[in-house]
Amino acid sequence: MKKMLKDVMIMRPIVVILLVFMHSFTMFTHGAWTLPDGIHDVPAYNWLTKITFSFLLETFIFISGFIVGTV
Repeated sequence: MKKMLKDVMIMRPIVVILLVFMHSFTMFTHGAWTLPDGIHDVPAYNWLTKITFSFLLETFIFISGFIVGTV
């Protein structure tokens, strides 16, 4: 019988949605590309992208280690 990790089952979709969110608003971080014509700069998107980026990689590594450690 498979062991179900309910904590991981809850965390994975949330982290994936945050990853999609972060990639959707990356153009507002003033990186390599300029904003296209007609797109206004929204400072809140910049801050939300940076906050989301600050913990996504660590969370994916934590989930992977958690799965390997418990299986």
